Amino acid sequence: MDLKSKLLSETNFKGSVFGSIPVEWEIKKISELDESKNCVQTGPFGSLLHSHDYQEQGHPLILVQHVKKGKIIEDNLPKISDSKYFTLSKFILKEGDIVFTRVGYVGDSAFIEKKYSGWLISGQMLRVRLNNLNINNRFVSLLFTTKRFQNISKSVVLGSTRDSINTQILKDMPIIIPSKHEQDKIVSIIHPLNKWIENVENQNKILEKIIQSIFKSWFIDFEGQTEFVDSELGQIPKGWIVSTIPECFDISPNYYLKKGIIAPYIGMADIPVNSLRISDFTYREFTSGTKFTNGDTLLARITPSLENGKTAYVDFLQDNQIGWGSTEFIVMRPKDPFPKEYGYCLSRTNEFRSHAILNMTGTSGRQRVPESCFDNYNIVIPSKSLLDDFRKISSIIFKQIKINGIELNILTKIRDSLLPKLMSGEIRV
Repeated sequence: MDLKSKLLSETNFKGSVFGSIPVEWEIKKISELDESKNCVQTGPFGSLLHSHDYQEQGHPLILVQHVKKGKIIEDNLPKISDSKYFTLSKFILKEGDIVFTRVGYVGDSAFIEKKYSGWLISGQMLRVRLNNLNINNRFVSLLFTTKRFQNISKSVVLGSTRDSINTQILKDMPIIIPSKHEQDKIVSIIHPLNKWIENVENQNKILEKIIQSIFKSWFIDFEGQTEFVDSELGQIPKGWIVSTIPECFDISPNYYLKKGIIAPYIGMADIPVNSLRISDFTYREFTSGTKFTNGDTLLARITPSLENGKTAYVDFLQDNQIGWGSTEFIVMRPKDPFPKEYGYCLSRTNEFRSHAILNMTGTSGRQRVPESCFDNYNIVIPSKSLLDDFRKISSIIFKQIKINGIELNILTKIRDSLLPKLMSGEIRV
């Protein structure tokens, strides 16, 4: 008898909306876990909070785009003033709450850690607050991230043009209830994995900030340079040369990939918004599309992907392997003497991205960046010695980011394999 059969044979199962679960586990509605009327709360509607109330400083507000795969995305959070904040007290979050997206991509959720206590939800969100000693709120939050629960939530959405879910629907959603002891044990296994994943992700964010800071300091602010000369870009360091992107980069290089061959494929959804690594890809039969290899930078050319920051550095292919993907991103490859990492760092600068966005063509909602827009984009060619110094630093940092990324993939696969088995009772703890 294999291990799986042994585990299943030691437990009696019953059918449920979640599939087979142990007979002693209960299924209850969310509203049955907390009898208070506000266990599920909708965020403030437009009459209470408008986009013109948003500001750069103040109390953070969570919009639907800030909740992804069980986590709060802290980038580009709108803020509101003290005066507005205190008029919205019923929408203030507490540690242990769970936020749930109610429009758009319905069903994304996140647990409110201590550092998010005091933040607010927007009208795009629902807040779940359970005050029940027999319920581990973190367990419920983990359940919300499972495919089984996601499928149930998607089956009850409202709306013909835009998916949505309301307070009553979420209150009526079913929840698996193991014993409190088993809830705690499941959390004790998955939560440390999530923290481990978060720590490695944070390491990569810090490393990327370091290299971007060095890039800006050396090649944009010209720190460390003492002698300057006039140029069409203004004053630049003595000995540096003004050039253009086509002279320094290959744009959409002409790699060869035989039609019909199975090769690594990247779609726009695979391109990260605020990090350099592509964490997932598939294999597809090559038909037509952009082609790339390790060391290339992929830049989204369509709206709103470009504005949202979709940019990536290719480092996941085998040596000399060619990958392919969507026609909606531009491939950039630095020419000698520029390091390959230079291309990615340049593509993340505000000046470069603003130039691409301002030169988009096409009708509203269907705009894209023409490759020709880079013909008149000027950059400076630094001294070879400075580029060599940057190559030494950037190659070490990018290599460590790749190592961390591989570790993240392994940890994520372990977590994603364990969670559904624990939540179904296939593995008992």
